[in-house]
Amino acid sequence: CGVRIAGGASRSMTPKHGLRLVFKTLYGPGKLNYRFFDDTEVDRFDCIQFRPNFNMSWVRTDNSGPLNNGNSDGAERTHAIYVRDQFTKDSGSAMGQVNAHQRFVHLYINGLYWGVYNPSERTDSTFAASYFGGSKEDYDAVFSEPNSARAVDGDRVAYDAVFGLANAGVTNAAQYAEIGKFLDVTNLADYMMLNFYCTTVDWPWQNWNSAQKRETNGLLRFFVWDAEYTLETPPWVPVDRTGVGAQTSEALSPAALYNRLRGNPEWRLLFADRAQKHFFNNGA
Repeated sequence: CGVRIAGGASRSMTPKHGLRLVFKTLYGPGKLNYRFFDDTEVDRFDCIQFRPNFNMSWVRTDNSGPLNNGNSDGAERTHAIYVRDQFTKDSGSAMGQVNAHQRFVHLYINGLYWGVYNPSERTDSTFAASYFGGSKEDYDAVFSEPNSARAVDGDRVAYDAVFGLANAGVTNAAQYAEIGKFLDVTNLADYMMLNFYCTTVDWPWQNWNSAQKRETNGLLRFFVWDAEYTLETPPWVPVDRTGVGAQTSEALSPAALYNRLRGNPEWRLLFADRAQKHFFNNGA
């Protein structure tokens, strides 16, 4: 397989780089045929993302990042807990939504120890085909970029169309029914609720992924990604994240759709029903 450097800030801010194993005929077999993750039956992969756990980890000693104190007291090192991202993804799965599966490994490269890594499925078109059916060519996969969005597979045509419907207004029943043909509103409710519960920061202007099947009434769904700034308490993080979605930097994010849908009574009822399901009676 091929090995690539992966990730954003971690490329330059730490020698412990994120890595991606890429399976292409250019390097050897075109697929990894192996059940790499114990909690899923999927056993064919185009790639596996080896997450280094960069934020809120031992390597973070710089005065930067989205913490309220800019990490000036070294909170990222002293509060290092490497399960935050996997806990958030696993919680999303427990809520009934599809999210990436992960595990922990000790990584060696040519005999040199690189530390504890958290390999994960990459939630691209191949991932979507594995869990929702069809082939990877059937899907658009749109990932976040800082303040924007990019198509890593397919294009953004259907994605932008959903945002066009939202921006045109979704306050009445007809508008809500129309956007519901292209957006999985239950997935969005659960996804946003999970990030509110975990008090996710460094989000939603980045750190989310999505996929949508390129067919009539193919539904847009969002997946947890890079949720390392979660499960913290004041003063390091804001106490309330429910006001997201109105900033220009978030205009192409799932939070922008949430912000528009809040004005619709049927959406609010759906959100309340999902809160009742997940927060009571032994919910997720």
